[in-house]
Amino acid sequence: ISSERAELERVFEVGSGPDLTIDNFAGRVTVRASSGGEIRVFAVKKARRSRDLDRIQVEMAERDGRLEIKTKKPASLTNASVNFEITAPADTRLDLHTGAGSIEVSRIANRLVAPRRVAAAMSDTASVPAIIPRLGNGGFLLASPTPRRIHPLQGSVG
Repeated sequence: ISSERAELERVFEVGSGPDLTIDNFAGRVTVRASSGGEIRVFAVKKARRSRDLDRIQVEMAERDGRLEIKTKKPASLTNASVNFEITAPADTRLDLHTGAGSIEVSRIANRLVAPRRVAAAMSDTASVPAIIPRLGNGGFLLASPTPRRIHPLQGSVG
């Protein structure tokens, strides 16, 4: 099955300690730390036919150091997704969700919030915020410079 794609790229000046929220209906979400006070978003919309790409919406809104990204599609549109590659300040607070796909976070010091099927609180000490992925179906990878203790809340952590 061939797949059509459309790319989007945006840069947001957010300063230090920003919030990043992503609510993605399906697709991979990768967030990596960067220096500076900006969030760079590279998104790839995928669908079976090129005319279906216009039916996929990627909404991005930044205000007061908070970036919210939401993807939407008609229920009748199947075999569609949006993959995200994002760089953000290391102190970004994260709330990430993908309905089907994976979440990968590398060198972000703060947190991910509210799981769906798999839940795990990860922290080095009580002073380090918890990291919890929200996944509808898929996997989670945390790349961290320090080991993390993983405490399953529901499901299993492999």
